[in-house]
Amino acid sequence: MKSTVTPAEILETIQGLPALSPVYPEMEVQERLKALLAGRPENAFVTRVLIYSVDGAAEAEALLGGGMPVHETCRMLDGEMQLIEMDTDTTAPGDNARATAFGLMAAEANTGLIVTTAIGPQNPVDDFWNDTSPNVAAILGTMISGAIANIPVIAEGPGATIAADMLNKLRPDMMPYVFVCEAPDDATDGAGYAGCMLAAWALSQAIAENAA
Repeated sequence: MKSTVTPAEILETIQGLPALSPVYPEMEVQERLKALLAGRPENAFVTRVLIYSVDGAAEAEALLGGGMPVHETCRMLDGEMQLIEMDTDTTAPGDNARATAFGLMAAEANTGLIVTTAIGPQNPVDDFWNDTSPNVAAILGTMISGAIANIPVIAEGPGATIAADMLNKLRPDMMPYVFVCEAPDDATDGAGYAGCMLAAWALSQAIAENAA
């Protein structure tokens, strides 16, 4: 069923969210990530690995097989991995608005960390709503969802950079919760692997500091 959500409605929702207070502004990026993880409530313990796919059939099929390095890393995190196919045959403003709205639901009550990436088109854009694709728009919503919940979002790949640039234009106060992680163009470990590795490192450091 097609949504009637429009970019204007999504923008109004995003810009109407309460302003966030500065979070660890004096810290370097990696230290801020560890501090956010160390400060999670006890009930926020689930790591969610969300991979949004559009026209990425081959890579999606490989991920569904479950035997890639990214799956082993996800198990190390005791994480929940989801491959989410963004159901659209076109790239249109309404599709991207709907995908952003979907991403806004990413942080569930027990979520303490989100790792996300996109499969499929992730080309640079001049106009986010007209030019991007729903997999990238979903990452934008996911970033906002994490920020609202005061939890970090590790976003991997060029789609993450596009989404983060848009978030920085819309809500720079949410950017301290977002950690963009680069991934090699020829990565064979699976989408999300670099982000999961960063998450595993940061969680181990946060646990060690809390135990000290």
